[in-house]
Amino acid sequence: MASKTNKVLPGQRWALALMVAFLLAMSLAAGTVVLDSWDRAKLESIREPFSTGDPITLGVDPLQHPGREVLRKGGTAYFLRGKQILNLNEYEVLRAGLDDSGKIRLYRTPEMNSILVKVGVGKFLQLEPR
Repeated sequence: MASKTNKVLPGQRWALALMVAFLLAMSLAAGTVVLDSWDRAKLESIREPFSTGDPITLGVDPLQHPGREVLRKGGTAYFLRGKQILNLNEYEVLRAGLDDSGKIRLYRTPEMNSILVKVGVGKFLQLEPR
C-alpha cells in the first residue's frame, strides 16, 4: 500500500510565487488597458475642428468681382476685405460654421476677428460685414 506524502518540493514555493506575481502583473496590465479604453474617446476628441483637409466650398472667385457680396451669414452680407490672400497654416484656422445657404464653410483665427473663407490649401480670404 502506498502512503500519501505531503513533502514540499524545494522549487515548488518559488514556482508558485512566480505564477502569482505573473498573474498579478498581467491583471494590472489588463486593468490599465481597460481604463485607458474607457477614457480614449474623451482624450482623443477634437474640441475645435481645424480646416486641415477641408474642401474648398466657395463657388465663385471673389477676387474676380471684388465689390460683389461673397456670402450671407445671419442675414448680414459679407464682402471681400482687400485683395490679399492670407497664407495661414491650416491647423491654426478654426471652423466658425456655415453661411446661410449651408454650402460655404467659414473659418476664424484666435488673433483675427474677421471671417475667413478657404480658397486653396493654406490660402484664405478675409471677409467683413457691411
